[in-house]
Amino acid sequence: MNRPIKRASNYLNIFLNRLPDDQKKKVLVERKIKQVYEQFTACVEPFIADHVNSIYLINEPKDVRDSKLASDVSRETFLKLTVYVDNSLIAAELNAQRELIILKYRELFDLTIDEMIIKISRGAYRDNYPLRKKDTDEVKSNFHQLSPEEEADIEYKTANISDNDIRASFQRVLKATKEHPLKD
Repeated sequence: MNRPIKRASNYLNIFLNRLPDDQKKKVLVERKIKQVYEQFTACVEPFIADHVNSIYLINEPKDVRDSKLASDVSRETFLKLTVYVDNSLIAAELNAQRELIILKYRELFDLTIDEMIIKISRGAYRDNYPLRKKDTDEVKSNFHQLSPEEEADIEYKTANISDNDIRASFQRVLKATKEHPLKD
């Protein structure tokens, strides 16, 4: 059998070319988003990446800008990196590392970032963490269902508290502490 060896990327390109235009556009956009996330993650520390809510790498035509880039005639577009973070401490740290991040983009990916904008997220966007690793399995496996003996022990320990509201509050705290034990 004399079959020529084809790369997986060739098969992917053939597959993409056969998709309808709207689906092809969605796949290409998702691929670009994933690429931008991976590039940014490679340029910053994991602690900072955990607090990022959104990243945009926008390629804009030069005529949109003012004369800031007029001296660089070799490029027709400029790249603008916009990063949304969840709090001002991370924004300040990113601001301090701005030039290092721009340099890493140039070294690792041969991209010249012309402008880096750092913004603090607001509203529902603040709860979105696309770069954070999900630890849902670990949280679920850490749950402990209380036995009737453990519940009776909590009742016994809080029986001497005369105020009903304070007793109920302590019972909730003890129950939550036993159901969700901390790791050692």
